[in-house]
Amino acid sequence: MDDQGVGGLVTHSGSLRWNIRGFSRLVEDKYWSETFTVNGCKWRILIYPKGNKVHGHLSLYLEVAEPERLPVGWRIEAKVCLAIINQYVPSLSAIRVTPFHVFLAEEKDWGLKAFKSLDEVTDCSRGLLVNDTITVEAKVDIYKVHLPRVARHFTETSKFDSYFTQLGQFVKLASDPVLNVEQSSRKQSANLTLEGPSKEEVKKAKQSLRECLQGAFKIDIKSKLYAALSTLSRAEENLSSEQKMLIRSVFVDFDNFIGGFITFENDRSKLELHKLRTEQLLSDLKQKNETHAWYKESLENLTGEEEELEMRLEELRSKRTKLISDWGALMSESEEVKSSYVAEQKKIIEVEEQMKKSEEGRARSDTTWARLKDLLS
Repeated sequence: MDDQGVGGLVTHSGSLRWNIRGFSRLVEDKYWSETFTVNGCKWRILIYPKGNKVHGHLSLYLEVAEPERLPVGWRIEAKVCLAIINQYVPSLSAIRVTPFHVFLAEEKDWGLKAFKSLDEVTDCSRGLLVNDTITVEAKVDIYKVHLPRVARHFTETSKFDSYFTQLGQFVKLASDPVLNVEQSSRKQSANLTLEGPSKEEVKKAKQSLRECLQGAFKIDIKSKLYAALSTLSRAEENLSSEQKMLIRSVFVDFDNFIGGFITFENDRSKLELHKLRTEQLLSDLKQKNETHAWYKESLENLTGEEEELEMRLEELRSKRTKLISDWGALMSESEEVKSSYVAEQKKIIEVEEQMKKSEEGRARSDTTWARLKDLLS
């Protein structure tokens, strides 16, 4: 397609060729092709195999796909070419062209109801339908795409707005202590009250055990606890049968007994670490969401400045065009003046030549005039 059209300079072009197989078996009123994208806008071919409210004809259109995704007030100026390809002789394809059409929300397509007679389409000798397959093609040359000021960058930034809106909701939910589910850790308590016998070694072991059991388990009392249990597990006096049984069972299974505490402490440390990391990540998300708002505002400001510059540029282009036009007119006027000047110069030369001849005649007349005066004086 030519770069220059009725609507001005073509900025973007695109096309789609669609092979429709099993044409005679189509039962739906209308069918759409896959979409193709030109200048950020999605397009698709629409075909009515049996005609769109018109008998005996095939209807064919090119339409804007997903117009609801475009901002309110959108407008696309374009040249459109629709064709049913002749599969035998491509130069004999059925082609319809509009050199200029404006696509709007209320007029999102262009085409013809009576694009081609079904008798001609289904006549296999004509080459439009071969092996029950018809091939249609749409080409679009875009002159101009207009988007309202606020939504000018809608198609390229809407995904940002959508994402950061959801991110804001996520941050709000994560920051709300009422909505945030807290996990509580299990508390274990032990009530081991041992009445110590009078023997010094057992006394010290029992005292050491009491000291270990005064607070929650800490990893640094492991050795002290082991030593106390080791001593008491060997004691035969000053301990009840129940105490002996419990102490010995704990000592024998000491690693598993301690392992539960150690695992818990490790898990608690991990939990605190994850909580800290979560707070850091949440803070980072809040900051990024704020940055998004700044980006959005900055883009709107840049868009406004861009439009002002475009208006100024358009004004300068208009002045430039007028200046060049006036300059051309000045050149034409100057050429006319120059031609007149040259013509006048030629006339001066011609008149000067005539004056030379007339001076000779005047000289003769002056001589005769003087003689007459002399004769009559």
